[in-house]
Parts: sequence; C-alpha cells; structure tokens
Amino acid sequence: MRIKKNSILITLLFVLSIGLIVMIRNNYQINSELKECNLKLLEKKIALGSAIWAITQCHKYTNERIKDLDLIVDRQKRPFSLEFNDGYKLFYKFSLSDCSSCIESELKSIKGKMKSVNILIETQSLRDFKAFVAINHIDTAKVFQIEKPILEEVEPPFYFVTNRELYIKDLFFPMSELPDLAVEFYQIVQDKYLN
Repeated sequence: MRIKKNSILITLLFVLSIGLIVMIRNNYQINSELKECNLKLLEKKIALGSAIWAITQCHKYTNERIKDLDLIVDRQKRPFSLEFNDGYKLFYKFSLSDCSSCIESELKSIKGKMKSVNILIETQSLRDFKAFVAINHIDTAKVFQIEKPILEEVEPPFYFVTNRELYIKDLFFPMSELPDLAVEFYQIVQDKYLN
C-alpha cells in the first residue's frame, strides 16, 4: 500500500513538474513576444515623433526667407543668390557630421531617381568636402560647400526648393523609416516648379 502511495505521489510530482516546465516555457515565449511588440511600438513611436517634428519644421520654415549664405566654389566665396536664373532649384542640404548611412541612402536616390537635385554640404573643411565628393562620385557641377547652417535650429539633412529671392517654397526632411517619401517629394516638386 505504501509503495502504491509513493508511486502515485511520484507520478503526481512528475506530472506537476512537466506542467510547470510547460508553463515556464510558455511564459518565456509570451514574455519574448511582449518584448518584441514593445520594441516595435517604441520604434513606431520614434518614427511618429520624427514625422511630427518634420511637419512642424516644414510649417515653420515654408515661405521663410533664408539669409544669402556664401557658397565656396574653387576656394572663392560667392553669394548663394547668384546661383539662380529666373527659376526654382531643388537642393539637398546636409552636414558631414550627419548620419553617414542616411546621407548615402539619399545620395543613391539622387543619382538614380532624382537627378536634378543640387547638393549643399555643410563643412568648415575644404579637404573633407573634396574627399567626400570624390569618394561618393558626386557631379561637381551640382554640389557646393557651405560653412554655416541654413535654418536656425538643429538641422538634420533636408530638401528644399528656392529661387533667387531665397524664400523656401517647399521643405522636406527625409526619414530612413520611409525612404520612398523623398522620391514622392521629388515628383511633386518636379511637377510644381521644375517642369
């Protein structure tokens, strides 16, 4: 009788152990899935925050006049406003200290799908500027060095349209999460100003 009770107890403990192991494994899977979902939500929250910031900056600076900054061409400074005929031009502005993979991604789009974009590179160093242009095989007729920011606040890379009057007509901050938006912006600008 005692052996029978012990074997029932052992069997019961074995079944409970198996059940406990299954519960622990299921809880681990659920926790892993919850962590993954939380990470995705955090990424979406960051992307949404970036989009909201970009929209507010576009609203703030569209139709604002920028100062006539100096372009550095062949070691000579010349006013930005001399770069224009009567029409509008589209520019992509970034600093050499910005996210390099983001810039490389935009430069690929510019070389491939957005060929009429002019490039403004913010850097104090002519040597760094020339090295960057050479390494990235950028058309030197469409790239210019500037030494100071264009807008007042922190400037991530951005596209803008302007003419000789230097009013920003359209402004766009590309987002790495949505790479095709820059091409859509380019198409809109093409239809609106450049055709």
